[in-house]
Amino acid sequence: MTDSNLVRLSDHNHTKVSAGRAIRNARTQSGLSRQDFATALSAELATPAISADTIRAWEEEHVRATQSVVDAARRCADRLPQPTSSCATPTGSLDDDDVARRALTYHVDAASALRAAIDLGRSDMNRRDAIQRMAYAVGALCIPSRDWLLATLGNRSPRPPQIGMTEIDGMRKIFAAFQEMDVCGAGGDRARSALVDFFDTRIAPLLSQHHPPDVRRALFAAASEHTYLAGWMAYEAANHGLAERYLIQSLRLADESGDQLLGAHVLAGMSDQATLLGHPGEGLRLAQAGQHGLRQHPSSAALADLYTLEARAHSRLGHTQAALAAIAQAERAFDRVQPDTEPEWARFIDVPYLWGEFANCARDLQLPDLVERFARQSIHESQRQHRARRGALSTYGLAVAQLQHKDLDAACDTGYRAVTIASNVHSARLTQALDDFKHRLATHRNEPAVTAFHERISAFTT
Repeated sequence: MTDSNLVRLSDHNHTKVSAGRAIRNARTQSGLSRQDFATALSAELATPAISADTIRAWEEEHVRATQSVVDAARRCADRLPQPTSSCATPTGSLDDDDVARRALTYHVDAASALRAAIDLGRSDMNRRDAIQRMAYAVGALCIPSRDWLLATLGNRSPRPPQIGMTEIDGMRKIFAAFQEMDVCGAGGDRARSALVDFFDTRIAPLLSQHHPPDVRRALFAAASEHTYLAGWMAYEAANHGLAERYLIQSLRLADESGDQLLGAHVLAGMSDQATLLGHPGEGLRLAQAGQHGLRQHPSSAALADLYTLEARAHSRLGHTQAALAAIAQAERAFDRVQPDTEPEWARFIDVPYLWGEFANCARDLQLPDLVERFARQSIHESQRQHRARRGALSTYGLAVAQLQHKDLDAACDTGYRAVTIASNVHSARLTQALDDFKHRLATHRNEPAVTAFHERISAFTT
């Protein structure tokens, strides 16, 4: 935050109350926590430096914000959906069925893809029920992955490196802030609303303007990154039809940018979702399509992710040797990662994530020793990085391994620890992990340890 936005109380004592109250009222209207409101306000002002402590200082009048900050806070509150309303702002003539149909299409022209992403985001921000309840359509994934792969294998001339402008750098910093919020478990629907609003008001208008080729590609890459993250946040909220549509449009925008690494990353997300929803065959195909697309533009982090998701699909299909081979390839790729050369979106393709997914593969293959080894590594690193969602997911994996080893007492204790870690995190995957663990305990329902487990978690799950 620059000094121009912060004014000491001694300089403006007569207006300190109105400024603090205005920001506090705007945050209350938005329904956001201080951290989430700081992120939204950072997006509005195009600066990544606002923190929850800054918001607190303004609200408690230790520091006074300038009028431009107060105005930006009010704009944020006005744009975000109201917490008591399911449809705070009308979407005009947008038709739900038309928006859903267009968002499921991999468009030939980038303008149509951009329009579909914008309309999807606006409907999402306004919480239209039909948009929120869109069904996941596994059959819609074939054409996007095929067309993206064909484009990457075409006779395109090599793309020059992306040259960032100040505005694009700001977009990437905002993306990084939202991504960290999501990964550390502080995202959710309201964070997605702020992210989509930033895309709609700050990125989308620039894409319709004329820019030099390198700047245009960088803008489309930024648009793809933000759209992907919106899809991933919807995925974590179990809005799978919405997430699928965001991801398809993100893939098309990545193709327009010429960033094949980013396109492969989007395919990884699509693979993850397909496997989670019970379509491991499609998940396998998507992961392998991403790998093929990277043959001329290798990225160790992206390949590690794609091999990991190939392993997840193989493990769900019961392909033990293929899954273990893919895990080995993922480990080798990860050993080659040089973090300073990887894009921001690859930042969290790391030990907590990869080893946690390796543990899930071993769990599906009924290999409890491997589950325990991988899960413990993931848990250790997750704790160090304060990543509650990933830590809880891997702790559930460890509990399953202990159950597979027939150590019921240890499994129930570990399962309870996972519930407590996840208590303040909203994630469809965590809900699914808890349901899976409960299902595995069902055959032991009369054991005292299981009875005690259900009693202990009742305070967290009711």
